[in-house]
Amino acid sequence: MAFKLVTLSLVVVSFVAAYLGSEIPKVVVPDSKVLQHGDEVTLICNLTDRGDIASTPLKRISWFKDDILLESVRNPDPQNSKDTLGPLKIKDVGVRDGGNYTCLLEVLLRNIREYNVSDYTVIHSKLNVLHTCS
Repeated sequence: MAFKLVTLSLVVVSFVAAYLGSEIPKVVVPDSKVLQHGDEVTLICNLTDRGDIASTPLKRISWFKDDILLESVRNPDPQNSKDTLGPLKIKDVGVRDGGNYTCLLEVLLRNIREYNVSDYTVIHSKLNVLHTCS
């Protein structure tokens, strides 16, 4: 019995698509702030450009503080306030509230490629120190 060795070659074609800027959504958060102890701040993740609705579905939008997930909404719908990421409210700001706050939007470009869009702000909390003289 004779065996014939058959070699199959698999050619992998790398496809890099050029995405138009109008296809990619954009998010913007407020500028960095220095707050006093006890202040209140509201951070809003603004979807300033939706991108191409038909070819770029929104998969998830999330708030992170120092890379730790705070809040997330799957399949957000900017047209429905119940299906969007609400404002992040920080009341009675303290030292522990300081840090990097990031809004991360996960999309599927052309319904094929996962893509992340983000913006961040930095909150600094100033500690009020009362000095007494004797």
